[in-house]
Amino acid sequence: MADLDEMLDLGEHATDEDRGVVRAELEHLLSPAGDDLWTSLTELLQHDMNVATAYAAVRQVLLLLPPAPPRDEAAALHAKHRWAEVRRHHGRR
Repeated sequence: MADLDEMLDLGEHATDEDRGVVRAELEHLLSPAGDDLWTSLTELLQHDMNVATAYAAVRQVLLLLPPAPPRDEAAALHAKHRWAEVRRHHGRR
């Protein structure tokens, strides 16, 4: 989530590839593939309207981002590394 905030703060300096990588990471995290987080999240989604509303808002923001780049493992690793460098250079670790 912090990556999404950081990327949105970068505005025009974030590339479509950056946006796609962040979208893919968050979609993975907020899905059944997210394992432990998903287990806790589904419980909260079913019992807390505020969590459900926030979850829906995040999903809507993710839809505004470009789709994830093709799943070429080398390209995906490079994109994740590139995004980590962007964050590092903007003071976030």
